Amino acid sequence: MGGPGSGNFRRRRAYVEECIAIRMPELRRLGLIQADHIRSRHIALAHPSGGSIPAWVQVDANLEGASWLVGRLHQAGEASEYRARLEAVPQPLGGHRWFALCPLTGRRCLTLFLRPGGSHLGSRAALDLTYLVHSLDAYDRAHKRASKAEAALRGLSRFARRPTRERLWSVIWQRDEMLDDLIERLHEALISPKKLRAAQLNRHPTAS
Repeated sequence: MGGPGSGNFRRRRAYVEECIAIRMPELRRLGLIQADHIRSRHIALAHPSGGSIPAWVQVDANLEGASWLVGRLHQAGEASEYRARLEAVPQPLGGHRWFALCPLTGRRCLTLFLRPGGSHLGSRAALDLTYLVHSLDAYDRAHKRASKAEAALRGLSRFARRPTRERLWSVIWQRDEMLDDLIERLHEALISPKKLRAAQLNRHPTAS
């Protein structure tokens, strides 16, 4: 029997946004995934803190044999090496789509994650990751969407189409409307039940 504190009691799931991610589409865009070629280069991976970390990535994309992804990441002055198998899936219109095989489950995935302080790459499911947005309430989600819309508006070209601007502004207005409603509910909650009842009667007087 385990003692106090053993097991997964109250273990908090890590968020995708907290992890370092190696994405297959991004490696392909960078020219690292090319059928029957070995490609390697130094790249910068996004760090959860908002910065980036240097990494060296090599991809052996072999259509006839085993294909491998090898990555060396540098964190806190130390280098760590990670490996994962790759698999090419033929597409109906020709060509191949490349997947990583999760080192923990062997299942195909398009993104490999490294948890904070973790020592193994894995898929989102294998590492039991969740998205930060799933832990937010309705207002927090609206605020997160509005913040992205505000950033998009600041980066828009002056030639951007009007529907694009209206769509972004509608997201911001939705957040503001929710905030106004929240403030109104808070004010109503601070009114005593008697005053609240009187205010409701004044707002909806009974017909004489």
